[in-house]
Amino acid sequence: MTNPDPSHAATLAGFSRPQILICDDDPVFSSELIEALHVRGFAATALLTMSAVRAAILSPSIIILDLCMPGMDGIEVMKMLGTHPRRDYFEIVLVSGESEEMLEVAKRWSEVCGVQLLGKFRKPVMIRPLCDLLETTGLFF
Repeated sequence: MTNPDPSHAATLAGFSRPQILICDDDPVFSSELIEALHVRGFAATALLTMSAVRAAILSPSIIILDLCMPGMDGIEVMKMLGTHPRRDYFEIVLVSGESEEMLEVAKRWSEVCGVQLLGKFRKPVMIRPLCDLLETTGLFF
């Protein structure tokens, strides 16, 4: 019996790590964050842009989403993800170099969009508090 669900295939192959998707327009930040997460045992990958197709293919458990990106910003991405058929299967961590007030506005938008917000961080993101937050989900370790 074949199962097209990539998370099922990963579990069968012995890789039960939930996937973290980093959606940020800064490739340096994304690369450094991926490396820091990998060192701590998390599986992460990055996209410079987000689309419904990419989100569906990658099936992330956590999306680390930058609020301020050219083109489709974080609010627009949350609106798109709010209509995604898998929206109940992932949580979002917002990141931004903008003010704490901007992150609070985005938090309210996550509720309007119907996406699950796990947390929010100002850049530069401190890796230890981020990893602590990820571990509270019960998805990891």
